Amino acid sequence: MAEAPTTLTTSLTVPVSDQQFASLLGEELTTHTRLLVVREIQEDESGATLRFEQGGHGHLALCNPDYATNLRLARRSQERAHPVGVRFGEGAAILELIRADQDVPTQLVEESRDRVRVFFQGHDGVFLLKGDRPESARIRALLGEAVRQNARVWFIAQKPDLRLLDVSAAGWAVPIFNISFVVAPDHLLKTAADLLGSRIRCTNALRRDIRAVAKAYLDEADELKRALREVKTNAARVQIESLSPPDMLEKAKRLQTVQFPNKELQGKVRAVANSYVRIAEKNQQLFEEFKEKYRDKLPPTK
Repeated sequence: MAEAPTTLTTSLTVPVSDQQFASLLGEELTTHTRLLVVREIQEDESGATLRFEQGGHGHLALCNPDYATNLRLARRSQERAHPVGVRFGEGAAILELIRADQDVPTQLVEESRDRVRVFFQGHDGVFLLKGDRPESARIRALLGEAVRQNARVWFIAQKPDLRLLDVSAAGWAVPIFNISFVVAPDHLLKTAADLLGSRIRCTNALRRDIRAVAKAYLDEADELKRALREVKTNAARVQIESLSPPDMLEKAKRLQTVQFPNKELQGKVRAVANSYVRIAEKNQQLFEEFKEKYRDKLPPTK
């Protein structure tokens, strides 16, 4: 029996509102700088403990030379329910609070896979987003969606290079979609590649079908993996569609019963064909379930 294909499940890393952003829940705060909304402030002889709407807390030490300024920013965040940049040290120690800016991003220019230049409507200069931290994918997706919607975001940047440290939506939200697809197992991808490079003795029509299905098997696996990577890094633009053409599916079904004198070759052809059919049918089912589940949230098709 052919081995079942690998199931890949991912979530669109699309932006959500400040109240919905829960990436800090259950997560130990690190030295990263985050945009957080202060929910509660508790002062004692050692300083102030700040608790955040997104979960978690941090401690601002009284011995911090900028304690008064930081505490004032914390109170403003609490009173207005607006985010403030919070830079954490070890554990839950707060090193600094940073005033957040608000603006509409107008353009994203990708310099490389790990560097994106960001332009804002009301701010001079070119801001920079680097892909060297886990939050970069979420920030990139949020900025892309903000550009598409012409929507405002909160952001904090580090001078002098205007490097973006964090970004959050300013009063708007995008739903999170969970997506599952199945992809071919590696050993069958290797089998398909072997078929493409083999000299197969059969009729020209059968040889064309075998090579067409083997190539489609490889190409569609690559496309699914690319789409999943895009989901993680650029969710605002990701396109999800059924990948297996009906005519290719019919060719694969015919190859499921093909017979060759060479049993090893027959086994390879049938294994790839069986897997192609199973993956195509399962992904079509998952795609239809996805559209049904999110039909009220997905943008209309053109």
